[in-house]
Amino acid sequence: MAPKATKRAASQAPKEVRIPKVKKANPMLDSLIETVDAAMDLPDAVKAMLIAVIPGSFLTPSAERHESQAAAVRMVGEVVEARRAKLKQDLDFEQARVDGADKEKAELEAAMAVAESSLTDADTVVEAKRLSLNAVAEAMAEKQKELSEAESAQREGNVEFEARQHEKEHFETAFEKHFKALRDGPGEVVEGTADTNNQHYDLLLPLVSKIGLDESLLTALPSSAAKVPSARGPFDHMVIQQLEQSLSEHIARLREAVEAAAPAAEERSAAVEVAKTALAEVRVAETAAEGELTLARTAREEMSERVTTAKEAVDKFLIDSKSFSKVRDEKEKAFRNFEQYDLECYAVLRDKSRDVSIAKDIAMSPAKPAAVEVAGA
Repeated sequence: MAPKATKRAASQAPKEVRIPKVKKANPMLDSLIETVDAAMDLPDAVKAMLIAVIPGSFLTPSAERHESQAAAVRMVGEVVEARRAKLKQDLDFEQARVDGADKEKAELEAAMAVAESSLTDADTVVEAKRLSLNAVAEAMAEKQKELSEAESAQREGNVEFEARQHEKEHFETAFEKHFKALRDGPGEVVEGTADTNNQHYDLLLPLVSKIGLDESLLTALPSSAAKVPSARGPFDHMVIQQLEQSLSEHIARLREAVEAAAPAAEERSAAVEVAKTALAEVRVAETAAEGELTLARTAREEMSERVTTAKEAVDKFLIDSKSFSKVRDEKEKAFRNFEQYDLECYAVLRDKSRDVSIAKDIAMSPAKPAAVEVAGA
C-alpha cells in the first residue's frame, strides 16, 4: 500500500511552468529595418523580403553566412548607401539655396546701396538747381529794378524834350496853316475875307504872345492882319514881315533845342530797350532754371522710390531666407544622425569583427540623440 501512496503523491506533484523567452529589441536591426522601409524607390515586395531576412542575415556572424545571407547584407548595404546619398543630396540642395540666398542678399544690399548713393546725388543736384534758380530770381529782381530806373529816367528826361518837340510841331503847323494864309490871303478879295483873316489871327495870337514881339508891333498887328494883302500899306507889310521873321526865328530855336536834346533822349530810349532785353533774357533763364529744378525733383522722387523698393526687397528677403537656413539645418541634422548612427549600425552588423563592447555601446546607448547634439554643434 505504501508504494501506491507514493505513486499517488508523485502524480499529484505540480508541473513546472516554462516561461517563454522574450526576444530583446535590437535597436541596430530596427535602424536597418526603418531604412529599408523608408526606401521610396523599392517595390513593397522587395522591401518586405529584405525586412524579413534582415534579422537572420545580420545576426549571423559574417564568417558563417551562406551566400543568400551575404547577398541580403549587400542589398541592404546598397539601400543604406542610397539612403545616405539621398540625405546628402537633400543637404546639398538646401545648402545651395542658403549659399544662393547669401549671394542674392549681397546683390540686393548692393542694389540698395547704389539706390541710396543715387538718391544722395539726386539731393545734391536738386539743391544745386534750387540755388541756381534763387540766383536767377535775384538777377531777375535786379534787372527789373534796372528797367524801372531806366524807364523812370526816360520819363523824367523826356518831359522837357517832348514839350519842346510838341511846341515846335505846334508852331510849325500854325506857321504853315495860319500864318501863310494870313500873309498871302485867299488870292481874290471876296466877301468875308476879313473875317477869315481874323480867324487865322485869332489862332495865331496865343503863339504870338510867346515869341517876344515889340509892344508897338503887337499893337499894330491886329489891324494889319485884318487886311487882305492888296489893301495893306507899307507899314502893314512891315508888320507882317516882322511877324514872319519872329515866328521863323522862334521855330528855328525850337528845332535847335529839339535836335540838341534828341541824342540824350535816344540814349534814354536805348537804355530802356537794353534793360528790357536783359530782363527778357533773365526771364528765359528763369524758365529754364525752373524746368531744370522740376526735372531734378522728379528724378529725386524716382530715386527715393527706388530706395524704398530696394529696402523693402532686402527686408522681405531677410524674412524669407530664415526658412532656408532652418530647412538646411534640419537636413544637416538628419544627414549627420544617419551617418553617425544608422550607417554605423549597418557597418557593425555587416562586419561582426569589431569589438563586441563597441557593438553593445552602439546598440544600447541613445545614439540618435547624441548624433543630434553632434550635428547641432
